[in-house]
Amino acid sequence: MDGPTEGLTVLVLDDHDRIQVIWSVLLAAAGLEYIGARDLRSAQTLIGKHHVDVVVIDEHLANAQEPGSDFAIWLREKTDPSLSGMPILACTSDQSPAARERLLAAGASFVIYKPIDARQALLLIEGLAQRIGSRPIRRKG
Repeated sequence: MDGPTEGLTVLVLDDHDRIQVIWSVLLAAAGLEYIGARDLRSAQTLIGKHHVDVVVIDEHLANAQEPGSDFAIWLREKTDPSLSGMPILACTSDQSPAARERLLAAGASFVIYKPIDARQALLLIEGLAQRIGSRPIRRKG
């Protein structure tokens, strides 16, 4: 489990350009690879074409007809263990217990609330990646 993080890839499903930019900068600063998807179909296509270690989903995709949790459900239903066991970090602005339970029931590994705390998000991504045997995050500097 030692070594640099080259190759550790995070797929971010969020339909807001500003949030995608924030995630891309945050992940790049931590030495992680970033792949962005703005809707469920794009996320499904990208995860089929790229090796992904951790998925980050936004629950409320304003420009889509399905919530981000539908992607978590889709992943959990896969027969390929590399997809069905994919660590999923769910992000939502809805801090109600019902929203948290819904995301966890859909297959999220962990739920964080917006606004996102960058340090907390990176620590959670690191923990989720380690849980599946990916390499630990080595922060720059």
